[in-house]
Amino acid sequence: MYQFAQLLDFPVLDDEYLRLLTNHFARVHRGKHLDIADLGRVFEKIRYEPALLKDLVKSMSAEGVTDVDFVLQRIMKDDRQVAGWRGLLAGLQLLDREVLLQVVQGKAPLGQDTLRALRNQEAIASLSNIVKLREKK
Repeated sequence: MYQFAQLLDFPVLDDEYLRLLTNHFARVHRGKHLDIADLGRVFEKIRYEPALLKDLVKSMSAEGVTDVDFVLQRIMKDDRQVAGWRGLLAGLQLLDREVLLQVVQGKAPLGQDTLRALRNQEAIASLSNIVKLREKK
């Protein structure tokens, strides 16, 4: 049934999708409106994930809040999100975690700042290993 599904192009969700969400919000909450530009900016920030945007708008609707950025920050800092990411990161090697941390901070993976930070982390990790070995003796 789904054998050739990967060959189909999924339609781009543009402003019409955002308009449908904002219109529904306005119908549920008389006198409150979501700004389509803010919603579009957040949609881009969450990499155009329609289910995630829908969950965000549902959360806003449940509370009657119209501040998209506030709700996004709250969802991102939710204990379940943090625990999930910690679980994913725990499985990575130290070097992989450190490179990922540098990339998240906006640094180039192979840039001088990243390499310098990795050297510092490597030194810290080496010292930590030496201390552990000495404690075992």
